[in-house]
Order: sequence, then structure tokens, then C-alpha cells
Amino acid sequence: MIVRDNLYVLGTATASPAVTFAPGGHDLVFSGNTFQGAPAVIRVDPSCRGVAMEGNRGATVERATVDFHHGRR
Repeated sequence: MIVRDNLYVLGTATASPAVTFAPGGHDLVFSGNTFQGAPAVIRVDPSCRGVAMEGNRGATVERATVDFHHGRR
């Protein structure tokens, strides 16, 4: 999966983390994106492999468990 060069404008209702990558993902490129409005967290499950997360202004990347309900808010 490739997600590159996007602008994300975060509002007060934006959950944290703003972006998650679920267990078992592979060949993930998330780079050159810009986050505005609030600091963002990009959470990548430790089981993901082939991960490239670079140059995402306004965001930090953390390797931490992403549970089954990660996208259900």
C-alpha cells in the first residue's frame, strides 16, 4: 500500500491515533504527508513488515499493538 503526499487537517474530534496500520500488514509506504490542526500519531502494529513511514510533517510514528477494534469509533 502506498499513501503519499496528502494533506490531513485534523479537527478537535479527531481521535488519537489519527492513522493506524492493523496487524499483519506488509509493504506499507506512508510518506510525505502533512498533518495540520493538531499533532497526530501514526500507530503501526509491531507485526507489520516492510514498513516505510518517513517525512510525515506534524505526526509521530509509534510501533504499538493495534487491536481488533482500531477502526471502530
